[in-house]
Amino acid sequence: MGQFYDGTVMCAILLFAIIPLFSTFQNPDLTRRIFLTFFLISIGSLTSYAYAIYIVAFLVGCLQMRSFTMRGLMAAAIGIVTPYWILWGFGIISPSNFTLPEFVSLFNALEGRELAQIIVYTGVTLFLGFGFGTLNLMRIYRYNARTRAYNGFWLVVSLITVVLIFVDYNNLIIYLPILNCCSALQIGHFFRFNNQLRSYIPILCIIGTYTALYIWSISI
Repeated sequence: MGQFYDGTVMCAILLFAIIPLFSTFQNPDLTRRIFLTFFLISIGSLTSYAYAIYIVAFLVGCLQMRSFTMRGLMAAAIGIVTPYWILWGFGIISPSNFTLPEFVSLFNALEGRELAQIIVYTGVTLFLGFGFGTLNLMRIYRYNARTRAYNGFWLVVSLITVVLIFVDYNNLIIYLPILNCCSALQIGHFFRFNNQLRSYIPILCIIGTYTALYIWSISI
């Protein structure tokens, strides 16, 4: 724990990268912020290729923010290249340091109870995230285009994360906090939109579900 490539740290870096991205909504002239977004992700990719995969999500995010222009694409490309260019210039890295990642499927790496535990945990988190996200769409549809774009981006990140969990077992511990973050955001939005007298009941159900999953995990 606490290392730069841990899932919690990666989740924090992605959140920091999202801040300048969201600020570019319908303002493609803010190319410096696009540069900063991809620069942060590129710095992370120096420690783990898992960061680089999320570049796809952020490129889609630029489209959703309506800030994807040729200048924006160039800013993103420069942001990605800059950390590598600097380290290469100082002789810290060379082309020989780079190798293609080896993806190990979750189904090939685990079996039995361990596989079942990961599938159930991921399934529950995914169900809560997309379930509450679907309910939120009914409300968010009435909101402005900015809010809809933000929510759409989180859905893209969630989808990519779920795919990575199953195809890249080596970085499973990195992807789970990101999936938790995406689902927690959708759940938080739901209770913000539905601030009713008995809204505490679903919260207690969620706490009870994860408590049961934790007890199950330590009993295996």
